[in-house]
Amino acid sequence: MWFVRFITSSIGKKWIMAVSGLLLLFFLFGHIAGIATLYLGRTALQSYAEQLHSHMFFLNIFRIGLLLLCIIHFSTGLFLFYQNRKTRPIPYRISVRVATQAAGAIPVASGWASLPFAARTMPYTGIVILTFIIIHIFGFSIGPQDIPVAKTVVTLLGNPVYGLLYIFSFTVLAIHMHHGIWSLLQTLGLSHPRYTLFVTRMTTIAPVFFLIVAGGIPLLLICGVEF
Repeated sequence: MWFVRFITSSIGKKWIMAVSGLLLLFFLFGHIAGIATLYLGRTALQSYAEQLHSHMFFLNIFRIGLLLLCIIHFSTGLFLFYQNRKTRPIPYRISVRVATQAAGAIPVASGWASLPFAARTMPYTGIVILTFIIIHIFGFSIGPQDIPVAKTVVTLLGNPVYGLLYIFSFTVLAIHMHHGIWSLLQTLGLSHPRYTLFVTRMTTIAPVFFLIVAGGIPLLLICGVEF
């Protein structure tokens, strides 16, 4: 069957990575939009959470789908990483060097060590992100269920240890996204030499935006700001 042959090929696995990564980006955007309501106050966040939990059936389906996406993205990424390291030392070499040249940087000698930090550390940042997702889920799932969601969020993110872990994890996520966005655009054929400079800038602007919006909440809470 052609579909089975496609998804088991190297190109097919890259498409799986790209599509699952794109869907995870959509989820992240929705999650950040939801948590950002805390900037408007606890009432706004609580209202958002109650509206979300009023559709538990669809929410549970969404959670299962998100878990499957994470497993597919993570396992496929590890497989491609080890496969690329075994067969060729420079995965996505052309894409990264084209972006580097378009940005005006001077090309360096070829080799794994010459790749940008974000590209070299993709599997490791992925592990950190997956670990944080598990910790994050347990942090909001274990404990009294009668406590308002807004209070739980403020309490957890206002804890210096958890808050700094949250900021660190989103910093790692920003690094992961920096190369991930570029790779998925290349794989899906959505890049063009005419827009290379714009795409290169967006691979930095988008992750930094998510980091500032999400990381700003625990930072303000730790500094004593009340929502």
